[in-house]
Amino acid sequence: MKQELQRITSATTKVRRLGYFVLFSRIIENTPLTPPSLQNRILEEEYQNHSYLEEACRKLHVNRKSSERVTGEIRSQGVSKGEDAFDRYLGTAIELGLLQEMSGRLYNTKRGEVLSALSEKDQNPFILSLAQKYWFLKVILEKDYDYFRTVLFCSIEWGPNEELRFVDMVQELWRSKLASGSFRSPETYDAIKKAIDTKWKSAKRYYLENIKAPRLEWFVDLGLIDYWNIRQNKVTVHDSLKVLLDSEEKSFSSLFVFHMKPFVNGSITYWRELRDRERDRWLEKFVVKSFDLFASDTLPRISVNQVTEYGLSVLAQSGVICENDEFESALKKSIEERSENYRYIRTISEADRGYISKL
Repeated sequence: MKQELQRITSATTKVRRLGYFVLFSRIIENTPLTPPSLQNRILEEEYQNHSYLEEACRKLHVNRKSSERVTGEIRSQGVSKGEDAFDRYLGTAIELGLLQEMSGRLYNTKRGEVLSALSEKDQNPFILSLAQKYWFLKVILEKDYDYFRTVLFCSIEWGPNEELRFVDMVQELWRSKLASGSFRSPETYDAIKKAIDTKWKSAKRYYLENIKAPRLEWFVDLGLIDYWNIRQNKVTVHDSLKVLLDSEEKSFSSLFVFHMKPFVNGSITYWRELRDRERDRWLEKFVVKSFDLFASDTLPRISVNQVTEYGLSVLAQSGVICENDEFESALKKSIEERSENYRYIRTISEADRGYISKL
């Protein structure tokens, strides 16, 4: 449990489809854009995106209140509505650490570059691959754990005062964080304390529209929910999902892959059970591909975090269970002991574990 707030505040009922973040990362992959220019690009492709959304929404395990299947769309009809939806998606993308704005232009962060790299050129952006689901879930749990997890448990054990149960549970979680020990800064402590003391106006409406609705849609996009009956306010999930959301980092990959076993390409294998030669082949493939994807023309080096996030996501889709520490340790050892072409350099930073330079 991290000693900090882990919640996304810009998401509202409009921010329902994770596929828009895929689109953002694709569009600005090679060309940074101003926010209005990115919005225009999204709206220029509105017809195609609507077709993609219709296809994706037909596959979702949701019984909605209305006959309209497509939800969470950024549309040109109703200018203020369209602008607000785009602004909310953009704010959420920035909070998730996928985009950053510098000098009025939007750029992919290192994480945003990984998301773009996991996207196939002709892929429907709203139908996520297993690699993308793995990647999204890790990012969301890191940035939105407090709300994401609590919404799930309140939705499963719903009642007439679900919003009050949510507030009680999330405040209890934050009090546990306050009592658990050291903080990086006084600001981190104060932020948690302020969150606990916050009083919501129209608590039921705020919870249902701005907290529950978008996050349950994310669960659906990620394939984590068996069925969501909105008419009956009922959510059905496997017990393994509860374990997954309560898991420590060291067990995340194994729990995710087993939860998603029906969608895995091939049989499930543990990284540590692979032969050394096969592990080295995987690692070499990831390093070579990462230099192609992430290295700049002026700086021949890549981020260890990017190689790790990209590599673990691809491995998850292939049914190979590998944890962060296992991957980084194997990557470091492989380069230091077997490679004459690369150098592994560790750094002490929360932003990145290190980088690999080409000799």
